[in-house]
Amino acid sequence: MDLIISIVFSIGCSTCAAFNIRLWEIGNAANDPRVIRNNEHNACSGNVVLLTTKQMPSHEEGPFEGEKVIEFSETNEVLKTWYMPVDEIVLGV
Repeated sequence: MDLIISIVFSIGCSTCAAFNIRLWEIGNAANDPRVIRNNEHNACSGNVVLLTTKQMPSHEEGPFEGEKVIEFSETNEVLKTWYMPVDEIVLGV
């Protein structure tokens, strides 16, 4: 299951409908055609952008990035790092 979700997020889906996500603005996202609006985050310092996309952008793609998630083993070793949309809860991978 983990592999399948990673492939969908990495490659995207040409037949899937676009969806909206919120990401942290890094730099100036005003000229990115995917951006719907840009707002100041109500609880943290910084701006978030609402953008429409068919896949989760990588953390190096565009002037924005998601919340960084770090998965640890039972012995506190880092297993994996990945990004998710701002103010969202991941229920399963």
